[in-house]
Amino acid sequence: MMLRSLRSSGQSKTTRMALWVLLGFLAVGLTGFGLSGAVSGLAGQNVAKVGDQQVSTEEFVRALQQQRQAYQRQTGEALSMDEARQVGLDRAVLRNLISRAAVNGIAEDAGISATDEMVRDQLVESPRFQGLSGNFDQTAYQYYLRQSGLTAGEFENRLRRDLARSLVEASVADGARMPSVLAETLLAHQNEKRGFALLRVGGDALADFTPSPTEDDLRTFYDEHAERYTLPERRKVTYAALTPEMLAENIDISDADLRVRYDQNIDFYSKPERRIVDQLAFADMAAAAEARTRIEAGETSFGALAEERGLSEADLSLGPIERSALGPEARDMVFGAAEPGIYGPVRTDLGPSLFRVNAIIAAQETSFEEAREDLRAAAAQELANDAVLDRIDPVQDKLAAGATIEDLANETALSLGEATLMPEAGSGIEADPAFREAAMAATPGDLPELIELDNGGIAALRVDEVIAPEQQPFDEVRERVQSDWRGAQRRQALIDRAEALKARLEEGRTLQSVADEAGLQVARFAPTTRSEAPRDQVDQQVLAQVFELEEGRAAVVPTAPDATLVVLTELVPFDATDPASADQLAQIQAQLDQALSQDLFDSFTAEVTNQARPTVNQSLIDSTLALYP
Repeated sequence: MMLRSLRSSGQSKTTRMALWVLLGFLAVGLTGFGLSGAVSGLAGQNVAKVGDQQVSTEEFVRALQQQRQAYQRQTGEALSMDEARQVGLDRAVLRNLISRAAVNGIAEDAGISATDEMVRDQLVESPRFQGLSGNFDQTAYQYYLRQSGLTAGEFENRLRRDLARSLVEASVADGARMPSVLAETLLAHQNEKRGFALLRVGGDALADFTPSPTEDDLRTFYDEHAERYTLPERRKVTYAALTPEMLAENIDISDADLRVRYDQNIDFYSKPERRIVDQLAFADMAAAAEARTRIEAGETSFGALAEERGLSEADLSLGPIERSALGPEARDMVFGAAEPGIYGPVRTDLGPSLFRVNAIIAAQETSFEEAREDLRAAAAQELANDAVLDRIDPVQDKLAAGATIEDLANETALSLGEATLMPEAGSGIEADPAFREAAMAATPGDLPELIELDNGGIAALRVDEVIAPEQQPFDEVRERVQSDWRGAQRRQALIDRAEALKARLEEGRTLQSVADEAGLQVARFAPTTRSEAPRDQVDQQVLAQVFELEEGRAAVVPTAPDATLVVLTELVPFDATDPASADQLAQIQAQLDQALSQDLFDSFTAEVTNQARPTVNQSLIDSTLALYP
């Protein structure tokens, strides 16, 4: 049942959010990732056919594993295969590979191929494979292949296909260019500068303003703003509910049982020292020693050495590790260090290496006595959850036999309650999304059904009455109406005062003289672009008006609780002929052209993929991914 699967998932909101962010990264090309032994036995089978092209099981799993590892690097949390599939990661990866295969097919049909020279140049010029001398490093190349689980032939064939696909993309988007006037218009909008001045007409200008409404004033305001005093549709429901919290408070657990739980989770309560470590391997000890010397001399840094070889921070990171994660020599050196820093070189399975210790996480010990209350609460919650689960089938049976809400309360552990639900969430069970959804979907006379609550509980409800929206009687909201009326009168008085000051400006008076006469201070702002406007000092509505006004003109902007008179004092237009603007224009033009090229290629890819009529071996995908935890 859904309730059981939700309990076993354990995903946090942060985790689920990060998963959706991760899916966005699939727009970029996928590269190789090492396979476990499980998939090697499925070699030669294909998860998809795209025209004459195939998407192999190895390629699919490799790409999916890469995305799982990317997620773990970003969040520090491992993503199980079931969790990856729940959010559609497998489907997104497959769609990407199918699109790539479709374009590969077009390239082959058109006779578009990368030459051996192009592949060689791409390989030897890749920053990832550059040694300290700046030349191609065969050792770095072999290291990458081992890490990726690829042979040289597989990697170079993939590189050839990528280059051919790039040629197709270039031919599709060749000559794509947006009109230059668009770049000029965007830059003019972005770089135009405006100076302005403000007079803020605040409540102190109305110190003696105490309007007294008549009964007719209030009645008229009440009628004209009926929506303010109208209750939305409401639903009166009777329900029976049982939550783990209702059961947990009566569950007693012995210290012996708690001790067993403590011992079973000792890794949580007793954590050894860990260190957050990066590793950079070299071809030989001499190269590693030379790198360490350069770092100590201030000629380079650990990160710069990695960048020279095309390695990212994620490629270097070993994460938070315990002593047992390293070989004897590296273990003694890394965990013998008294503080973060660069250590080595030392021999490792990957070759002579430098290590960067980023942080030292001290060992953590939580005694049984310190953990007792948390253990008791967790155990009681777990037992209560199970107790609720045990009651699901009996409650379902009673509902199927025609039991009423009152019958459930009398014959089971569920408790009877009543609620009036409004469109906005209330508190307690009224705020539970599943409960609210069921209540809003039901109508009077519907038979009650079991509801699985978000907190692990269960409930059933009956809608007794649906109350249509209705305006509250005037006498019940009279005080609110009076307060709202006075607030509206006060706001309008401030606007009228600001409009009177604006009229004096239009008669030819200077802003300063108008301000002096009114006893107000002028706030002046130097010319600024839209992006640099002082949003921390000026209301957003006022800034929007500044960039709408003609030079020398004024406007009144209601800015609760004040009214603001704004005057555009200076307008500095963007000069597209200024040589200093040439680089900006070129940059925006390039961005627009790139966006157009990408849109064209995306449309092309979608069309050729549809024409290829891809087929998917879903049973093979399911059986393959079932091998992974």
